[in-house]
Amino acid sequence: MKKYSSLLTSAFGFPSFVITSAGRLLTAFCFLLPVFSCGKKKHIISQGTTEYLGEKWKQEYYTDHDSAFEEYRYIENGQLFMFKKAASEKEMNDSTYSSVFWYRTMKVMETRSYEKKIPTDTWMDYYRSGKKRSQQKFENGKLITLTQWYENGNTDIESHSAPDGKMVRNEFFENGNPEQQLNIDSIGNGTCANFFSNGKKQSEGNVVNKSAIGIWHRWDSLGNSLPDTLCGISQFQSY
Repeated sequence: MKKYSSLLTSAFGFPSFVITSAGRLLTAFCFLLPVFSCGKKKHIISQGTTEYLGEKWKQEYYTDHDSAFEEYRYIENGQLFMFKKAASEKEMNDSTYSSVFWYRTMKVMETRSYEKKIPTDTWMDYYRSGKKRSQQKFENGKLITLTQWYENGNTDIESHSAPDGKMVRNEFFENGNPEQQLNIDSIGNGTCANFFSNGKKQSEGNVVNKSAIGIWHRWDSLGNSLPDTLCGISQFQSY
């Protein structure tokens, strides 16, 4: 403190006793700060080695400044694999938290958030390369929008669900051409169209309870019409 006292005295012209007194007050404040922060410091609740997803990890569950955290680290290098954060220990115990998972390359694998075990907000998934793999948006625990990408950046799936349960889902080939277009209500009734990878339409018709039914129109890969098909209550595809 004498070093800084001399510096302040010469730089600003303060009397040395003023600087010394201020230094003592600062020292006292720094000493009492941990007391005022009692209960705020990191408190380890549990730690050890645990098995998760078929692999062994170093696990630590703790609170810090009222928030609760849980970490899973690779045993061989201590690198983070999973990190969970909640506003409090109570919320963590109620499964209200956000989490991040990493690949061994330290690139983010996925992000998640829950409110009492119910999915919330936006979930993201990534390829090992770091490129986006999927995005899911939730409202009131229900999946509202889903977008998936191929690693080349082209869209794989686009899906949107309305509050009344109606869903529009478009799937694409890796080259960007449409693969399937589905428009159904909450019980799986609606229309469906399928395409060849060259973009030509392959078939289209109605679905009931997610199954093809009635007359389906068909085409070959060159766009030429083929005989229609009459579909019964046989499973066409699960969505």
